[in-house]
Amino acid sequence: MSRKKYDLKINYKLFEVFKKYLDKHPELGYRSVSEFLNEIIRNKAKELLKSDKI
Repeated sequence: MSRKKYDLKINYKLFEVFKKYLDKHPELGYRSVSEFLNEIIRNKAKELLKSDKI
């Protein structure tokens, strides 16, 4: 079964902030800004669901 996807657009300057951060911290192991942001969003969603805020 394939996952449905949604494309999210962010301001390029914000992208650059995350890209520079990941370039400075290769030990984090993220291959892309997209991978990094997906994990941030997923973790925040879990947090919100646990606290029953959504």
